[in-house]
Amino acid sequence: MITRGKFQFKYGRVTLRAKIDVRKGSWPAFWMLGANRANGGWPACGEVDIMEFYRGNLLANACWQGTDKTVWDEAKWPVAAWGGEKWAEQFHEWELVWDENSMVISVDGKVLNTIDVAAAKNERRGNLPFREDFFLLLNVALGQGGEEVPDAHMPMRMVVDYVRVYQRQ
Repeated sequence: MITRGKFQFKYGRVTLRAKIDVRKGSWPAFWMLGANRANGGWPACGEVDIMEFYRGNLLANACWQGTDKTVWDEAKWPVAAWGGEKWAEQFHEWELVWDENSMVISVDGKVLNTIDVAAAKNERRGNLPFREDFFLLLNVALGQGGEEVPDAHMPMRMVVDYVRVYQRQ
């Protein structure tokens, strides 16, 4: 699902309630990209990974264009520490709370990462990408960067109960 050209927003609360597949080769994600991609492309537009499972870890990341490279504000949480595949059999709720000062990413009420919006200055454009409109993406990729996907792990699924956006007025 990609909401580009259909729905974009700035500030508010975004929630996803879903079950994700955490077996080898699964790469589910719920993320956002800056809607103003025409003026510098990625990473200048900004990216926020509200939920990404990659190689055994839940990621809660943000990235933007720095002076001479992509800057990442990364947080990794091993799913094995939460119960691994047993944990993934249940529905969980991911949330992003976003305002002009910060972005707080959590799962089931546990804060995974807090991003300082003012620190994420795009040095090439001179703007703060996390103070602009974003659109949502929801996908399941396979292979985790070229990793072999065992046939027994197919099909892979992300079961979504809901996606909700509460935009601040």
